[in-house]
Amino acid sequence: MSHSTSVLSIHIPPTIYTSGSYVEGEIHLNFRSLQDEPIDEVRITLRGRAKALNDNPRKQEARMLVDTSRVLWTYGAEYPPPGSDTLRLFFRWKLPDNLPPSTYYSGHLKAASVVYSLETVGLRRGVLKSDKKIHTPLVVLQSDSVGTQLPLGLSDVPWKKFYREQKVRKGFWGVSDPGTVTVELLLPDVPALPLFTKTPYIIDIITTTAPLARSKANAQPAHKAIFPPPPAIHTELMFRLIRRTAIHAQGRYDSGDIEAVRFLGLARSGADVDTDLPEKEWAAADETNRSGGDEVGTWIQRARFQSKMFLIVFHRRSIAGSLRARTF
Repeated sequence: MSHSTSVLSIHIPPTIYTSGSYVEGEIHLNFRSLQDEPIDEVRITLRGRAKALNDNPRKQEARMLVDTSRVLWTYGAEYPPPGSDTLRLFFRWKLPDNLPPSTYYSGHLKAASVVYSLETVGLRRGVLKSDKKIHTPLVVLQSDSVGTQLPLGLSDVPWKKFYREQKVRKGFWGVSDPGTVTVELLLPDVPALPLFTKTPYIIDIITTTAPLARSKANAQPAHKAIFPPPPAIHTELMFRLIRRTAIHAQGRYDSGDIEAVRFLGLARSGADVDTDLPEKEWAAADETNRSGGDEVGTWIQRARFQSKMFLIVFHRRSIAGSLRARTF
C-alpha cells in the first residue's frame, strides 16, 4: 500500500496489525522533484487516539493511546545512491501491547472511535511554504490467543444451537388460537468465530399451526403453506451481525448498535444459499373434536437455509469514510 505527493511517498504492507506487533515500511524521497519543492526535514509520526462523545447532555472525552515521532532525514544528511533519484528511508515501530481495536461508531447524539495512523511530513521552513503531508490510516486489532488455537477448517467442528420460539397470530387483533414459530441458528462450536474466514451456518425455521380438525386440515391445498408459513426463499429472512459499542465519556455510560455486516436479506439476493423445503407434516394431538369425533392436530412446516458467513472488522461504510488516505 502506498500514498504519495510529488516529493514524498510512503510504502507499507497492506495488512492489519495487532497490538504488540511491528509497523514498518519505507519513505521514498524524490530528489528530482526536490529541486522544485525543497524540503528541510522528513518526519514520521505514529498516532492512536480514542474519542467518545455523548451529547445528551454534552460529554466528550479523548485519550491519546500512542504518539511517537521520528526524524528520518534532514537536508544534506543523505543522498540517493548513484544512478537513482530516490532516497529510501526505512522506519519500524513496535505497537504497545493491549491497544484497543480500531473501531468507529456514529449514532444519534453519540459517537465513538479508536483510530490509528501514520503521518508523514516534509517540513518546509519559510514564509508562504506549506508542508508536504501524507496521512495513512492503520487498522489495529487486539492480539487474540484464543483465535490462534482455532482449527484451520471448521467443516468438521460440531454445531452449537441458538434458538427462539414465539407465538404468532394473524393480524394485529387476531383472536384465533396462535401458531408457533421457532428459529434455530447453528454455528460451529468454537470459542470465537474467526475473521476473514468462511464460517458455515445453518438456519432452521419450524412453524406449527394452531390446533385444527383433520377434516379442515385436509381441505387445505396440498402445496400451499398454512399460517404461519415458513420463508420459501432466503431473501425473506434478515440475518445480520450487529456491533454494539459501549461509550464512556466523563463518567457517563451509554451504548449504541450499528449493522456491521448483513448475510441474508433483500440486499443479499445473490447470496449463495442452499435451501431445503420439506413437505409439511401432520402431528395428531391426543384428543378429538368433541362435536364430531374428528382428529385434532397441527401442521408442522420446516425450512432450512445453509450458507457461509464472512466476518470483517468494520462496517463497510465506516471503512470508506474513516480509512481514506489524505495528501497535502
